[in-house]
Amino acid sequence: MELYVAESDRLWLQRLTIDEHLNDYHLLLTEPKSVFWSSKGPIKTHEETLLRLQQSSPTPGEPWKESFAILLRCPKGQKPKMIGVVGTGRESEVGYKVHPDFSGKGYMTEALKLFTSLFFILEANKSFNRLNAAADPANLASIRVLEKAGFTKGEYKKAAYQRTILEGQGKSDLQFFYFPKPGQ
Repeated sequence: MELYVAESDRLWLQRLTIDEHLNDYHLLLTEPKSVFWSSKGPIKTHEETLLRLQQSSPTPGEPWKESFAILLRCPKGQKPKMIGVVGTGRESEVGYKVHPDFSGKGYMTEALKLFTSLFFILEANKSFNRLNAAADPANLASIRVLEKAGFTKGEYKKAAYQRTILEGQGKSDLQFFYFPKPGQ
């Protein structure tokens, strides 16, 4: 397995795998604050986590589907701490989560910048002209992350998705964002 696909002064990105990240991914997805803005609620079992991780991996029909662990850099010989994930769960659309213990420290912006530099050079993504993202307009932290990472606001859709936290009590709006392929 390759070690890290991208790095900054504070972070490494590593392909998310069952062998390396299942337990840390489970901790992330069981934390209600990590999935507060998601259409999927907190995970309850390791089996659910395993299924979600398998669903975030590339397939022949969806070669662009890939997730990366966001790891805090550490001294050689120590195991890096996984603090979140970033990747494409839908064709050319980035999604991300960070554990609440690490939010508000600039890690997600840093990880998203790493991901955008990586996205267009991956073989499965070379034909895409832009990377898309969507955020609930009430999720000001996510909007700020996207803007600081270089994304531009696009269209706004009312009642676009069902947040689990709303428990069927209406749908939330979505603000779309776009990051153009360099040189386009």
